[in-house]
Amino acid sequence: MLGSTAGDCGADPDPTLRELLIYERERMSQKIVLLTPNRDAITRYIQAPDDAATRSHQLRAG
Repeated sequence: MLGSTAGDCGADPDPTLRELLIYERERMSQKIVLLTPNRDAITRYIQAPDDAATRSHQLRAG
């Protein structure tokens, strides 16, 4: 079960299933490495108009 600790799992998991899970975990890790910068760039893109409006307001007020 996902979220289980090693003690919760059977003592002798199916070796084929174990290999598949290790492989899929590695693939997910690689995708996370590739997607994290994209997520951060999208966040900056979304935030940019708000930041520009704030700077503009500060310039007019200051």
